[in-house]
Amino acid sequence: IEDTPDVMRRLAADGITTKIIGPEDVGPDSGYFTHMSGLYLDGVQRTGAMSSLGIIATHGYATDGQTPSFGRTAWSDYNQNVASQYGLPVWQTESSGDATTWLTSGTAQTGGLGMALRIHDAMVYGHTSAWLYWQIADGSADPSQYAMMGSSSADIKDPNRQRSTD
Repeated sequence: IEDTPDVMRRLAADGITTKIIGPEDVGPDSGYFTHMSGLYLDGVQRTGAMSSLGIIATHGYATDGQTPSFGRTAWSDYNQNVASQYGLPVWQTESSGDATTWLTSGTAQTGGLGMALRIHDAMVYGHTSAWLYWQIADGSADPSQYAMMGSSSADIKDPNRQRSTD
């Protein structure tokens, strides 16, 4: 955090006007991770680097850092006690671990419907302006808990390839 103003001055000297994002923590949990995110942002503000921060970024995991999680209470708490204090947009920049089905049985809210619910909660209760999954595709033929859809070389279209007229 302490080096951020120096990094931003160097970028500006080179004509680069980008902003940085942070803290990229595990996600809002109405507890430890929410508190740590607030401490990070307080540190950024204390060093005078808040003007360099363009987006408050967080992930969407449970405290294990793997399970997709968080609901209305955690997002409301994060917005009220952390994000709204700084006047910056909030992005949920990473989530994964969902089942590849629309609806799963049991109490875990994974799969397509659970993901839709988490997007809703982040945007409505956390006032996020972006919600991103870990990756759209990873080159394997089938979707997985880390990639939303399957892909293979057969699925990739070469825009320079001419269509056969035979």
